Amino acid sequence: GVFVGMARKRRRSGNAGSSDWQDASTTVGAQKCQAKFAEYYRLQLLESGVLRDEEDWGAFVAAFARGLPITFRFAPLAADRFEAELDALLRAQEGSVSASASALVVEGRRLPWIAGGWRLNTDKNSVRKAKTHASLRSWLTLLEAAGSLTRQEQVSMVPPLFLNAGSGDLVLDACAAPGSKTTQLMEAVSSSSSGVVVANDDNLPRAHTLVHQVKRVASPSWVATHCDARRLPTVFLFDKVLCDVPCSGDGTARKTPTVIWRWSCGQAISLHALQTDVALRGAQLLKPGGRLAYSTCALNPIENEAVVAQLLRADADLSVVDYAEDASALKTLRRRPGLVSWKVADDADDEETRRKEAETASTEHSSGALLTQAFTPPLAAAATSPSSMSSSASSTLRIYDSPAEVLPAARRRLRPSLFPPEEDRIKAQLPRCMRFLPQDDDSGAFFVAVLEKKGKKETKAAEERRETTKARAVNHKMPEDASFVELADVYDVGLLVEFFGLAPSFPIRRLLSRSGIDVESSSEASKKILLVSEAAKEFILSGRVRVVHAGVVVLQKTSHAGSPVPFRLAQDGVAFVLPYMSKRKQRCGPADFKVLLEGGSVSFYLLSNDLVDTLKPLDGGSLVFVLDDLRADDRQAPAAIVTWRGDGDFVVVYCGKPDLQVLKSRLADLYQQDDGGHHHQAQAAAAAAAA
Repeated sequence: GVFVGMARKRRRSGNAGSSDWQDASTTVGAQKCQAKFAEYYRLQLLESGVLRDEEDWGAFVAAFARGLPITFRFAPLAADRFEAELDALLRAQEGSVSASASALVVEGRRLPWIAGGWRLNTDKNSVRKAKTHASLRSWLTLLEAAGSLTRQEQVSMVPPLFLNAGSGDLVLDACAAPGSKTTQLMEAVSSSSSGVVVANDDNLPRAHTLVHQVKRVASPSWVATHCDARRLPTVFLFDKVLCDVPCSGDGTARKTPTVIWRWSCGQAISLHALQTDVALRGAQLLKPGGRLAYSTCALNPIENEAVVAQLLRADADLSVVDYAEDASALKTLRRRPGLVSWKVADDADDEETRRKEAETASTEHSSGALLTQAFTPPLAAAATSPSSMSSSASSTLRIYDSPAEVLPAARRRLRPSLFPPEEDRIKAQLPRCMRFLPQDDDSGAFFVAVLEKKGKKETKAAEERRETTKARAVNHKMPEDASFVELADVYDVGLLVEFFGLAPSFPIRRLLSRSGIDVESSSEASKKILLVSEAAKEFILSGRVRVVHAGVVVLQKTSHAGSPVPFRLAQDGVAFVLPYMSKRKQRCGPADFKVLLEGGSVSFYLLSNDLVDTLKPLDGGSLVFVLDDLRADDRQAPAAIVTWRGDGDFVVVYCGKPDLQVLKSRLADLYQQDDGGHHHQAQAAAAAAAA
């Protein structure tokens, strides 16, 4: 993720409430940083041969001047249906904008190397501004909110693919927020009750953002934790580890141009030690025979190959996996080899000058003396005259060819591990690293290295000895520190079994709750009953790391009277409970189900007489309606809506708007009065999204 601060566009002075923002790319400081960026990467990429020639350099620079295309993934089980809807939406908009030559026509194509992956031919800002594409925007937003689609940058999809996690694997995502890669890993692991994805982040607000994003993909096989990734305790060793570490993020300049406006060599230098320590801890937590993916959205070899070299240096059992002969679909991914040699450059002597220039620029903006130039894309000057950048930047870069050239006062900062390796064993492996450049497949820039671990398993005593030196105590208690317990240990689960008619095979011992479920607690967390995998349960009950969230919510404690059990089913997890239920589930026809799809409180007078006759004798409490749909796909869970049977002649729908809208989209052809083709289905889905 992007770690450093970024320059902001400054607000026009005069009207405090104005939303008119000014471009800061043309300030003296920003121009100097862009020139420095260009000179630095001409040195690192062009002279090293990663960029083939001046023409390739020009394509590299020009790519950063273009917006980043919209890319996303569909959830695997429903990908075919949603891809058909997308095709229909794109065909429909072609007709609506054909009358205007200047109108934006959005086209889409599948990403051949990932199932359910798509790319549109335009960036998000262009689609946002185009009124003709409101239905497309609404449709994408709807599916994302319901967990059926994940918006994710194309190159961000790559590291989980190369890890190749499978059903039942134990997987660690060491720096997981905001969570798009985590969802990929979960989709690969969650078909088994024995696997788990531990998604960690060292920033608690970001960890909560991670939970918000990832819990849309309902799965029992994950745990969200809050811990410094350098100090993660050993609960067990993992089959796969992803270290997508904090980085300078200069490879994201197409999406966030401001990252170049304040670029400096010092950003990568200051992050190198953190990145190395996170990766080393990830390697320590890796099983023999397991694989670790190290990745960044940075271009800098200090953050990339230098860290991989240090991993190889620190652990002789690690080796970089060679994908040169890969025969899978991943072979179609256009990538370039890692660097073997690079320069270490420092701009520390220029820090004070840049700070003063930034302050001057800030004063000019606040006084209204704004620059009037149009927005300058990153590296625009380099695109028109690449060689013109060198003279302006060379005076601010101090180049070091070896650690011996570093002055004693700077040796702690410019440590030897920043420099290219001298060991032949390491130099032979660095070209196996993978660099993804923006001009190769119209993407952002990214770096990925996959390492495999050999050797014998570390003894438990050695693990505990290492953790003694690494562990750090929690200084203050937070809500996330409330311990977890098995629900069966604090509540008579036999009441649940009886009320819902749960089969003996239902995994009742995998239901967990925060401690406090057995008392009157106001904590929202203690009211949620979570279904987790066996591995997730083991990890959570170890009590060795702060858990923010886990698994999928299947039950929610409720204060409603009139029910034999103080719980209601949760829509998020009903699909995991429904196959085991013989009571409190009611099949209904399409007409009744359509009434329930409107949500809210539903009077019996709106339902069919046959259904009402079945409902009236039922006790109050949680009740699931299941659509009696002969067209149902065996790969998907039945269409179901969670409700509460009230004291009167009504039921209350406990299903959020996004979930209801996705159900409407899924069933659109069922309720269509004509041929129910994909064109009508997509129109109905877009209408539901816009409602």
